Amino acid sequence: MASPLVALTVGAAALAIRLFLLGSQWPAAQSALQSPTAGDHTALQEGVWLWTRGIDPYSSWTLHQPPLSLLPAYLDTLLGSAGRPVASALVAALADVLTALLVIRFSRSVLERTISWRRSFLVASPTGALASGEDRPKDAQLADSQATARSSAVATPGARSRGPPGGPLADAAPGPAAGAAAPAAGAADDAGSPAMHHGVLLRPESGVGPGLLGVAYLLNPFLLASAAFPGVSPSLLNLFSLGALVAADRGSPLLAGAALAFAAYFGVYPLMLVVPCGLLLAQRAPGRRAGPVAAMLLGLLLAGVALLAGSRALIGSWTFIQHVYLFQLTIPDLAPNLGLIWYFLLEIFAPFAVFYRVVFQVNILIYLVPLSIRLWRQPLLLAAMLIAIYNLLKPYPAVGDYALTAAVLLAHMCYVGDRLRHTFLVGQLVLYSTALAPALWYVWVGSGAGNANFFFAITLVLAVAQILAVVDVLRSFFLLEAALSGVGATKAGPALAESPAGRESPAPQLVFSFN
Repeated sequence: MASPLVALTVGAAALAIRLFLLGSQWPAAQSALQSPTAGDHTALQEGVWLWTRGIDPYSSWTLHQPPLSLLPAYLDTLLGSAGRPVASALVAALADVLTALLVIRFSRSVLERTISWRRSFLVASPTGALASGEDRPKDAQLADSQATARSSAVATPGARSRGPPGGPLADAAPGPAAGAAAPAAGAADDAGSPAMHHGVLLRPESGVGPGLLGVAYLLNPFLLASAAFPGVSPSLLNLFSLGALVAADRGSPLLAGAALAFAAYFGVYPLMLVVPCGLLLAQRAPGRRAGPVAAMLLGLLLAGVALLAGSRALIGSWTFIQHVYLFQLTIPDLAPNLGLIWYFLLEIFAPFAVFYRVVFQVNILIYLVPLSIRLWRQPLLLAAMLIAIYNLLKPYPAVGDYALTAAVLLAHMCYVGDRLRHTFLVGQLVLYSTALAPALWYVWVGSGAGNANFFFAITLVLAVAQILAVVDVLRSFFLLEAALSGVGATKAGPALAESPAGRESPAPQLVFSFN
């Protein structure tokens, strides 16, 4: 983990960058990077002007952020800094720093759960040690020895293998000799070497610590780009979404429910995180699973009612429900943004608009059921998948949303994804889309030399990068689970039999593909 001095330095640097970018006159692409539900400071200023004069702030039909978002903008008005809203920037920066601390805690939880999950596949012998190689079939021993060689090469990059892939390992390799009993997990850890099972490291060997992931979140270009839009909604949305998961992982159901209520207050879609939060609480109390889940739902209900009632008392009407929450569900504003829905709704015929709006909303929710069924034992991975999916598919994404997506996916890439294939491609696509999005926006809107296809094509590239990252993490998890459970040695069947010439077949491969 990063030292306190390093963390303080990075936090100060991130705050300085945010204040430097605050109110800066970006190119015309600025309007495409912001969202009507988050970061539209002009609408906030107009809403504050109406509110201070006793008029409903939502009567202008331009404000689509919850009523509590008016308070930092109102403070800027009192301080006379409406043109350069320092108060809003400080609130957002504080929320970002707290979110970075939660990213560290989330990453540490992913690491701890990964170690526990990998060690749960240990095959205990009567003496408490791992099953020896002699107790397993010859073909399975061959698969294990070759997989162990590959895993050891990853864990110790400087080690050199002696002999063929299935032969003895290098000096630094921690795997046991062929035919010898493997050490128990505790003994392996005491010796400083990770325990092995089916050729897979039982303790993730990653050089990326949780502290480094927190630093990466604070310096994420997508998060820093949101500094040009002084609204506090994106930062608070990330804070409460991740805070709900951390609270549930620590066994605090009321706090998790309250954080979920605040997250849903700033955006509808974090309500999907009720499922992974409930699974986290149920796993921490296996004997009384219904109690913590019911407490979380009670906290969600009470906090949600309090927020709605407080908002009603603040502005004096319920109009914010239509302009904030129904606005996100009915998608009436088709201004260009980083999402994928606006272009489709502009191109389709008007009689089919309602149908496709329903399809797009259902498309976000439909992934919740199969992912929950498949990943119910891995609630943090389930939460990461849901966050990435709804940030990608929701109609009005903000540029700061992608910072949270990157944080939760990187946590699993470091500690679960030792079988990733598309890391380089995903990084290149993100860099490509980030560099070209402002230019193609200018070609379309600024110079008029292009059309909407230019900007939409680059948003598709960014979407493809996120989809590849999600699929790669899931594929890596499934392959790791199959290797730990010995599927690679038991599902290959006749492929492992000796050939007619008396030679053993090559190393076994999984018969199913996750490509």
